[in-house]
Amino acid sequence: MLRSSILREIKSTVTSLFPIGNHSSARRQANAFSTNASCLNQRARLAEELQKMQNFLPAPEVRLFDPSNVSQKFDFQNSRATSLSFLYDTMAFSFWFEREVQDLYIHTKGSFSVSVPVFSGTMEEAFDHCISMALLINKIAPKIMDRNLIRVWRKLEDQYKFPHLETAEEMRNHLKCDDTLLKRVTILDLSYSDIEIIPPEALLFPNLTQVSALNTPMIQFPQVLTAHPTLNLDNVQFEDLTFTMKTDW
Repeated sequence: MLRSSILREIKSTVTSLFPIGNHSSARRQANAFSTNASCLNQRARLAEELQKMQNFLPAPEVRLFDPSNVSQKFDFQNSRATSLSFLYDTMAFSFWFEREVQDLYIHTKGSFSVSVPVFSGTMEEAFDHCISMALLINKIAPKIMDRNLIRVWRKLEDQYKFPHLETAEEMRNHLKCDDTLLKRVTILDLSYSDIEIIPPEALLFPNLTQVSALNTPMIQFPQVLTAHPTLNLDNVQFEDLTFTMKTDW
């Protein structure tokens, strides 16, 4: 009798602590908490990677990214929200000349001929896709920026008699200590060249009034120029091939 009484008491205590009908509810709450925590971690991770990217790709979607105000696609009711799908396109198309970027894009969004595809799936998946693209670009960007600075410098040697230097590091160091050289640049003509992306050093030219980038490997507007303090973007000559390029090879 004593043993059965003790067992009934234990069962009663367990039932009161963990009601049978609440198991599924508790599980749902735990899953929701886990999803929310994961989403918060994703937002922080993406913001961290975009902070690094600002140094060489200060596009508005990157520079002004607010992790607390995002949408999966463009939100007509909240136009200030950053569209993760559009952010992904901005990153990818700025580095479209790199096959790794093309492959990741097509694997994620699929191929297209005319219209650019948007994200399908969940918000959590959209964050994952953006983080993957940001990680890839941050990894490959240093070498890309170095080689394109050298290509731009060769143009400046011809146009403005810049001194002949060999390495990107030498060029950056020279720009830091020669304001006269910086002020000399007013028109940057990069047309009919192998320039893949305009490096951030272009922002150092205070008197820059016009940029020509016709017939180059770039397929999206050179986003770095959106951060120039005085340049009128209407004076940037560029062939926007974003919506006519094909990926269905």
